[in-house]
Amino acid sequence: MVRFIKKLEKTLADSPRDIRVVYVHPPEEDVLSKAIFLQKIYEERKKDDFVIYQSVFH
Repeated sequence: MVRFIKKLEKTLADSPRDIRVVYVHPPEEDVLSKAIFLQKIYEERKKDDFVIYQSVFH
């Protein structure tokens, strides 16, 4: 997951755009939550157990 986030950060820095990451049964969500270029926009824990993050530009 860390490698994925680093690659995603680089590609967004090279070519900024709006993206969403849907993570189902997120055992490593802490990696996403620490990414300064992502913001959690939705969370469903009871039924389907997933989170959605959206890119943010600084």
